[in-house]
This record gives sequence, C-alpha cells and structure tokens, in this order.
Amino acid sequence: GEIRVSGQPCHFSSPRDSWAAGIAAIHQETVMFDELSVAENIFMGHMPIGSTHLVDWSEMRAKAKELLDRIDAEIPVDFKLKRLSVAQKHLVEIARALSHDAQVVIMDEPTAALSANEIDDLFRIVEQLKSEGHAIVFISHKFDEIFRIADDFVCLRDGEKVGEGEIAATTEAELVRMMVGRPVDQVFPKRDVPIGDVILSVKDLSNATEYADISFDLRKGEILGLYGLVGAGRTEAMQGLFGITPVTHGTVTLEGRPLKVGAPSDAIASGISYVPEDRQ
Repeated sequence: GEIRVSGQPCHFSSPRDSWAAGIAAIHQETVMFDELSVAENIFMGHMPIGSTHLVDWSEMRAKAKELLDRIDAEIPVDFKLKRLSVAQKHLVEIARALSHDAQVVIMDEPTAALSANEIDDLFRIVEQLKSEGHAIVFISHKFDEIFRIADDFVCLRDGEKVGEGEIAATTEAELVRMMVGRPVDQVFPKRDVPIGDVILSVKDLSNATEYADISFDLRKGEILGLYGLVGAGRTEAMQGLFGITPVTHGTVTLEGRPLKVGAPSDAIASGISYVPEDRQ
C-alpha cells in the first residue's frame, strides 16, 4: 500500500515518523502519563529547551495554556493528568496534536466514554479544527455521530473497504447494509419472548466507596439494562456481583437460594458469567 501526505509519499516505521509528517492520533483510551502534568503531557518528546540547555518550564506552561485556550479548555496546566476526567484527557490530547502542528488528526472512537454534553463540546472543537484547515479521520460505529460530523465516509467490514462516498448522498440503512452485509430489515429484529420467573434477585448491594443499595430482579428470558454515566458505579457493581471486588453489604439469591460469591470461581460455579468492558 501507499500513504501520501500533501501529495508526497510517506513511509512510517514509528509513531515519531507520523508525528513528523503532521499526523496525530487521539485514542479511545488515552495514551499519556497520569503522574505527569498537563503541560508535560502536551509537550512530551518536544519540550522547549532554554539557553541553559534545560527544559524551559515557564515557556512550556505558557505555550500549553495557549493551546488549551485555543480550544476553550479550562484545564490548569500544572494539574497531574490523573486528576482529569476522560473528556478533559481527550482535550489534552487535542492540544498535544496542535503542539505538533498536526494537519491530520485521527480520532479513534473518542466519544465512547463521554456524556451527551461532553460529546457536544468535542464536536464543537472538531468543527473548529475543520474550519482552521485540519483534516479529521473520525472513527465511529455510531450512525448519529457519523451523520452529524462527517462530510465523507469510508465503510469497512472484516478489514476490507466495502463502501465510500459523501454522507449527504447516503442513508443510515445503506450504511448498515454495508457494515453487516445484509439488508437493514434482517438486522436482529425485536422478538417477543416469554418472560419467566425471577432467576436472580439482588437487594441493597453496596460497596464502601463506589455504589450503594443496588437492587433489582432479573427474570428468565429477560434482558435487563443497567445504565449510567462513566463513574456511576455500573461496572463496579457488576464486578462485586461476580466476585471480582468485595461487597460490603447486600444479599443475592439465585433461583430462590441464597448465593455467596467470594471470588469469580464461585460465580462461575453457580452459572454466572461476566463479559468485561475492557476485553483486551
């Protein structure tokens, strides 16, 4: 294959090569250093050097603030990265890309852990970058985002390109057909199934710091949705139920019998499985 940037052939053997060519990437899971400051993360690998041949900390902080101000991100440059939310970390990555004067910005599922308001803020910045002449590769499987933010699309299935064109000239149904390889009316239609008796009952499930008084009943044949923003305790509650983390209070019954889960092996032996959000 071939990669061209501004018409010139490029060969990349490392991320440093792509940075030098003006290409930056913003990942779903940020690739930065939690124990370093915001300014250090923005200029990691190309910190300004003063006349003493040491890092010019004052200049670095000032430039970091300029970059964050440019995208209206009110983030103290001396904060350690670990103090920031996921949305704020994405903004730091955007500032980092701008510090390299990146002309092409790849955004890989950047909205996966963001709230609706945070997504609006991110899209405002994407539109700003676009108006400044930056080219954006926005990777997403969410149709509403693609139709909201993109001008053109490339659709992949099983590692191969199966379609491309202008967003204005296609429909959601057509994109679904390209993605899954069959007409939209064949994509897992809702089916009526009989809902049976309660199989799992959870009462007042609590952890000392992450969740409290979680109660629900799950019936045979039922899909129960557990909803909440990042940090709301969804994952932590299910990890407690599965025995990954300790539970401080609450009762669990399975098919009417009390269930004590001290470790994942107990849950598995009882017929409970767990598919984590991070499956790497």
